[in-house]
Amino acid sequence: AEDAGKALTPVEAMHGLSGKQLEVFQMVMTRMERLERENQELMQILLQMQGLLQQQQQRNARLSQMAGFNASGLDQDALLQLPPGSAPQAADLAQPPPGAMGAA
Repeated sequence: AEDAGKALTPVEAMHGLSGKQLEVFQMVMTRMERLERENQELMQILLQMQGLLQQQQQRNARLSQMAGFNASGLDQDALLQLPPGSAPQAADLAQPPPGAMGAA
């Protein structure tokens, strides 16, 4: 700890600790590792959600385009030519998981 310019590694830091201090340090390190894993998982979920959002926006753009063409005389069946299962995905995205927004 004399050289302020050099950060200690967790292993180096533990050498100077004993008893309660060491126990607390290990608890903090364990918690940090868990938070890091959870952060990684949340980033994965975020990337998946972004992908789903992009797909949904593309579907919406196609729908809007088809609706525009339909108004100019194309047949109604064009609106039904969407990939199967697209509506439930939109509904699923619209509902956050329970507790995600905190207390209302």
